Amino acid sequence: MFIHVEFNFWFRMDRIIEKYIRKKYRKRGDNYKLSEGSKVAAQEFSLSSKMAAQIYRAWKEILPKPVEASHYQKLVSLLRRIRDNNKKLLAEGADGFSYANMLLGLSLNERASWTTLLPWTPDIAFKQTEIIVELPSDKRWSLARIPYRVTRIAVTFDVLTVEFGKGEEPLHRMKTKTLFIIPNSEQKSERTSIPISLFPNSLIIVLGTVQFYLSENGGTLDFSSLHNQHVATDIMQVFHVKEGIVLKNKEQGKYVPPTPPERDGTDWEF
Repeated sequence: MFIHVEFNFWFRMDRIIEKYIRKKYRKRGDNYKLSEGSKVAAQEFSLSSKMAAQIYRAWKEILPKPVEASHYQKLVSLLRRIRDNNKKLLAEGADGFSYANMLLGLSLNERASWTTLLPWTPDIAFKQTEIIVELPSDKRWSLARIPYRVTRIAVTFDVLTVEFGKGEEPLHRMKTKTLFIIPNSEQKSERTSIPISLFPNSLIIVLGTVQFYLSENGGTLDFSSLHNQHVATDIMQVFHVKEGIVLKNKEQGKYVPPTPPERDGTDWEF
């Protein structure tokens, strides 16, 4: 009996401590004294996360296959690095440059990309209020490794315009109609203009999607393939436009391997 009463006493005391004393002295988030650097870092992470969430949602609508969640984390990291690097450029007086090209070439399919499916790439240009996409006339089909069952290739481009300042405005999305290309067909150049509307500080992401269509049992019907190696969506081009002016891409440092030591052998003639 004594043990039971004593247990209840200490149990009630613990509840009282938890309710009144610990709660009273528990620090709330606003009471932590964060350094200015920590506050700025937290704000930058929040802005990058907002932009990444908008882009990721658009990706899920664009890609014929589910987009892996890891791409969201990768996107947050890249956007944050771009913003940090651009701030350094601004401090150095190089405000006409941007590191937005760090997004270039990002593929949403780990097992296939535009360049693994097709032997050619489009020419993409920014022209004030539109994006010009032009496919080459020489598509170099002789270099392509197209599966024999492929009857046609679907090509689509999407343009995402993101507010790169505060990240509060919803992104703008425009797309092309699907273009069907038959491998080894008559060579010709295709061109389209995609209208865009700009923010004062815009990040324009041009996505290219390619998807194979396969013949069904050798018949006249075909279907779109969702095989990992038959569909890809890549970031084909990126433009950072500020107050209507396209910022130049800042060249990223490339690793240059050391020159190997000279070995015995014959010289080359040039």
